[in-house]
Amino acid sequence: MACNVFGNLITDETLKELPEYIGKRVTKRDRAKVAMQMKNAENKDVNARQYVEKLKREWGVGVSTLCLVYNATGDTITLVGSNDWLGHLGPAPYPSEIGNGQWGGFLHVKRSGTASGSTQL
Repeated sequence: MACNVFGNLITDETLKELPEYIGKRVTKRDRAKVAMQMKNAENKDVNARQYVEKLKREWGVGVSTLCLVYNATGDTITLVGSNDWLGHLGPAPYPSEIGNGQWGGFLHVKRSGTASGSTQL
């Protein structure tokens, strides 16, 4: 797991250990539902937040955006491209993959020497 991805994957195997899914066919929708229910399990949300706050402290003062992404799609999401209209990626990379039930975090910062902000889509 990448250093900027937090939490355990929510997979078919995860669901098959839950009483309501024993012996049942597990779907993508089921995985997504359980991922939403376990959004804050095992402090993964807190760990992700602390990670981006640490990046911000290391970066210092100035305009920046602390970015947190939670995946409850039922499948892994994969970064296929990025575009920085204002500013740039901070000291850590974008998560290349975020599994179902995981948080990803990164810092986006303003351009040096400009008064404009940081915008990330």
